[in-house]
Amino acid sequence: MDHRNAEEIANEAIARIKERLTDEVFLTIQNDRQLMADFLHEVEACGWKAVNQRIGRTVKTAFPGIENKNRCRTPESVILQSFTEFE
Repeated sequence: MDHRNAEEIANEAIARIKERLTDEVFLTIQNDRQLMADFLHEVEACGWKAVNQRIGRTVKTAFPGIENKNRCRTPESVILQSFTEFE
């Protein structure tokens, strides 16, 4: 059985993180009292969909070169209905 080298292991781990990156950001918001309060205030002012889309775009902007995988998945975060995976 072949084993992966260190770079291959790291690349696989990074690929898995990229797939759930947006969900991780929303989980961080959800689990932080102040971020969640600010999120809810923004949702009240702008609407759920608009806020979630802006956060998603901001995540993508923060990681130059990251591309959509064109595959949606159900998130762990309860403040997000679905998200597109990155590759």
